[in-house]
Amino acid sequence: LATSFEEARKLGPGYLMLQGRQKPRRALRSEYITNVLKNAIEDARISVLLQPIVSGKTWKADAGDIRAALTTPEGTPVAPAEFIPLAEKAKLVSKVDMSSLQNLGDLYSGPGSSTLRGGGINHLDMYLSAATIYDPEFPKAVIQAFETYRFPKDYLTFEIRTVFLEEHPKEVMALQEALRGKAVTFSATEFDFERNSLETLKKLGIHHLKTAVRSVKTALSNQRDMNAFSRFVNTAIIAGFSITATGIETEEEAKFASSFDIPFLEGYFFGRPMNTEDFLNAITYGSKTRE
Repeated sequence: LATSFEEARKLGPGYLMLQGRQKPRRALRSEYITNVLKNAIEDARISVLLQPIVSGKTWKADAGDIRAALTTPEGTPVAPAEFIPLAEKAKLVSKVDMSSLQNLGDLYSGPGSSTLRGGGINHLDMYLSAATIYDPEFPKAVIQAFETYRFPKDYLTFEIRTVFLEEHPKEVMALQEALRGKAVTFSATEFDFERNSLETLKKLGIHHLKTAVRSVKTALSNQRDMNAFSRFVNTAIIAGFSITATGIETEEEAKFASSFDIPFLEGYFFGRPMNTEDFLNAITYGSKTRE
């Protein structure tokens, strides 16, 4: 088995598993990544990637959007699009989110905390999966994090997909109630202004939303969509909503979104998701500035 194991490693990511009691076989890619994920959770090796969110007026970093990150023992990064569905299937995704929360706390209270404050980072956003919202252990982990890291008021925002908010408002309200008094804010992400309703967000007391990734691109494609986008933004702002326009990849898109006085912008034009060290360097040495 030892010889076979070494031979399997030479073939790339993978290892041997026992099939029955005798016949060894090489793991499927999904089995390998799931095992890497389990070990990373047990060893507290789930890291995070941060993407800058900038002010719509100045284009300077105002916040950080946090996503879980996974790396194999060989040092190869695994895309979230690959490991998150596997985490959901293995019922590990809430543990991934809780590990990300711990990373967020370590970042806030660690050596990089002065860089975050000096760089103008006013809040950190963290996406929550549906499984995490259902997990009764998650509110306990958040409360523990607040006691340990002492986040300031409104510094931590939990992002929840708009579709989930509309289909499962009771579950969201239960989470909000469990975290009442912890100064956590909630945001609706992937908001499609042609399909989703602001009324649902109002009922849940959510006053911040992130547009669907292609909203700005679609608005720039023709006059009809541009007019619809303009009406939506004006309606949302008048109703008291704060907006982050996402999916910004070009200067044209950035200038277009800024022309509507949208408070926050996010996308590859301002920075891709990066590890904490690169993120701290980025906000230290500055980001794109609006002309």
